[in-house]
Amino acid sequence: MEWADEVHRGVPGQQSRTAAIFRSEDPTERVWGVAYEISQDYWDRVLEEKVGYRERGGYNTDDVEFHQFDANATTVKDKIIVTLFLGDKSSPNYKPGTIDELAHHIVRAIGASGTNLEYLYQTAESVRMILPPGETDKHLFDLEAACKALEMKEKQKYTLKTETVHLDEKYENRREMLLKIFKTVDKNMDRQMGLPEFQNLAINKLNLNESMESIKEKFNAIDVDKNGKLSTREFIEYFLAELQEEEKEFKDEYAKFGSHMTNLHSFEHALLLYETMEGMKSKTSAEMSLKELLLENKAIVENMRIRTKPKARMVLEFFFPETIGEAMKLWFGKSPENDENIKNRFSCLNKQALNGELDDWVNTATDCLALVIVLTQFTRSIHRGTPQMFSGDNKALGVTMLAMFHGHTKALTPLQNIFLPCVTLSCQENNTVMSLWL
Repeated sequence: MEWADEVHRGVPGQQSRTAAIFRSEDPTERVWGVAYEISQDYWDRVLEEKVGYRERGGYNTDDVEFHQFDANATTVKDKIIVTLFLGDKSSPNYKPGTIDELAHHIVRAIGASGTNLEYLYQTAESVRMILPPGETDKHLFDLEAACKALEMKEKQKYTLKTETVHLDEKYENRREMLLKIFKTVDKNMDRQMGLPEFQNLAINKLNLNESMESIKEKFNAIDVDKNGKLSTREFIEYFLAELQEEEKEFKDEYAKFGSHMTNLHSFEHALLLYETMEGMKSKTSAEMSLKELLLENKAIVENMRIRTKPKARMVLEFFFPETIGEAMKLWFGKSPENDENIKNRFSCLNKQALNGELDDWVNTATDCLALVIVLTQFTRSIHRGTPQMFSGDNKALGVTMLAMFHGHTKALTPLQNIFLPCVTLSCQENNTVMSLWL
């Protein structure tokens, strides 16, 4: 794992370390692997270009004899000649190091094909599957162990437990609550709820003060396909949307009357009260204005202050202002005034980010967010109207994929998630990458 790569599992300024085969003068050394037979026609039409792209970056090729060792494999009488892609130790891609040095590169590197860690772990697992009894790969397995230890140490070092409950967690809890209620009423377990069962839910379970006629009207509103039955999906999706719409009004009433709210005239308020009594009420609002999101964002950044680098905190405080007007002006449209302001304040930081000098910002959620903003939003403002506008996109994609791999995006607020990972992923001209933010 001593071959440097800045395309597949790394980016400029943060190269990965991948496996390579080198020529040896020692006749006792072995390379264990799997040989594939393909037709010349298929190689010419399909594989040559793809393999050439995958194995680019300083490799040479050599034809060598392949010796079978699997006793269960069909014996081939003729010699098996295979083509190997060989690394050259005189190449600048050859970057040897100690196990610890290589591990530090691998734990932090990521490229268009994914994380360097994933590559290492999958390679180690594949080698275990093909090695014959009694054989091992000490370098590979020692490196795997070092990376696992370092990964665990990094996670423990930068894990921050907060009391903040984010919206995605809240919606999952709410979905589970609605499913639980549906199953309680669905006595015959056919995953459908008829009008009598719905009336039973309203009167006997939720204690609603509504007429049978109004209950029927609500039933018909939920019954999208008009088959006289409510499916699990119809029930859950309807109330997920409605509870979000009604929650602010409910919270105002709950602040006045608390759990003594007995005069319930809507399903939504009854379900929200049930949610509250079950201890599932989130500390954040499901219906949040931009102003509330900005306030929440500021509170969380302050809460994570101890884990955020000073310069990263400066970026976040600038990019997430306190007022709606400032935020809209900063985020949307082109403003020469904003561009000049960003250029004056953050040009040096932007240059450092593009050169890989801020790669240690990938270790926490808020630092990652700040780095992506510098690489994407600030680069566009500083280099507006030039090809350099997009010079930070590839590196930002690597940072984003690493943030998702380590779960950093789950620690951010919905407002912050717009910029990490959504904006970065949506700007990629790659359908597979773009699908990750949908």
